[in-house]
Amino acid sequence: MGRTARRPRLGGLRTRVALVVVLLALVCAGALMRSMNAQLAGAYRQTGRQVTLAIARSFDAGFSADDLRRPGRLRENLEALQRLHPELLGASVGLERMDGRIDLAAFTGRAAADGAVAAETGPPTGAVRYVERTVDGTRALLLTYPVTEPVAGSRVLLTLHFDLHELDVALARRQAQFRIGLVCIAGGVAALLPALATLAIFRPLDELRLAMRRVRGGDLDMRLGWRRADELGALAREFDRMAADLQATHQQLSALALEDSITGLPNNRGIQGHLSAALRHARRDAGHLTVALLDLDHFKSINDRWGHPVGDAALRLLADTIRGTVRPQDLCGRVGGDEFLVAFPAADAAAATEIIERVRAQLAVTGVAGVDVLITVSAGIAEFPADAADQAGLIERADKALYRAKGAGRNRSCVHAEQEPARPTVATALGR
Repeated sequence: MGRTARRPRLGGLRTRVALVVVLLALVCAGALMRSMNAQLAGAYRQTGRQVTLAIARSFDAGFSADDLRRPGRLRENLEALQRLHPELLGASVGLERMDGRIDLAAFTGRAAADGAVAAETGPPTGAVRYVERTVDGTRALLLTYPVTEPVAGSRVLLTLHFDLHELDVALARRQAQFRIGLVCIAGGVAALLPALATLAIFRPLDELRLAMRRVRGGDLDMRLGWRRADELGALAREFDRMAADLQATHQQLSALALEDSITGLPNNRGIQGHLSAALRHARRDAGHLTVALLDLDHFKSINDRWGHPVGDAALRLLADTIRGTVRPQDLCGRVGGDEFLVAFPAADAAAATEIIERVRAQLAVTGVAGVDVLITVSAGIAEFPADAADQAGLIERADKALYRAKGAGRNRSCVHAEQEPARPTVATALGR
């Protein structure tokens, strides 16, 4: 099967919103333009009718039935009316008979002389009638006006041909001005709405995107803290909750990564970090730092004879004893297997040895509950800067001292700088 062609993307969200806004602005502008054009055309049409009606009423005010018996004078009156109102293309006066025939009494200008004008307006009804038509290529408004002066057996009709050219020109000019103004307004709206959308939507989205990037980069303290009541505010609050949950999970995982699950002490990674910081402080203050490595004696034999639960209990016993004996500022952790590390800031080897001996003495009188086994420990001690100048060297010297203590019979402590290990204060129940 052939691969389906991917549809081209139409820019980003900003571009799509801008296009939608422009299209909406054009549609609204077009609809508004059509509506306003219709209203303007209606207003100008009404203006033409009102002007023509006013002319007809002015003629009616001076009309007399005697004028019908003097066609020459009636024609002069119509010509005078046309001169007074140059926008009149023509005018006529006729008599409407009972049978519907119209006898034209007088006319001037382009008005028809054969009664066709009355026919254009439809059957007379006694009311004012308006008809728009083209006369000799010029659009005109035809007004049929019933004159109020009564004539026996007939109705007098005045027909005016009003030139709409000037009104059409004025209407076109007005519509052009309106279109220009509407285009300017639509352009301004089309430019303003995307800017408002940027302020209201896209800028907060950019801030949210940057916040997500910072969280992804490890800044788990990042919070937006928005107080908006809209959907973006709800999204920001969800982000803050997610970041808080992620931070809590990260802290838990970090704690698990740096903590020994059996003893609750820092594991090798954790204690090495603490030791590195303590060593920097000792080097900065030109002070002492002593490290002790402690190893449970015959731990493998305990596991083999009593099982791993007893071995784990022995590890916890040593951890609890160390925690309960060392000073508050001292650091301790399980570095692996049955080996523990204790760091003594601002303490020399003698002070550290005294604390380690108290740990050994406490172990001798405690033991693992429910098991007849004596727990003893061997320790190697090294001091900064007397024995080593760096962390790796300090641990190496302490490990060598521990090896000497175990080689001397276990259940004792050994300082790297001393040749002879300390004698045991208690006997081991398991032998060497």
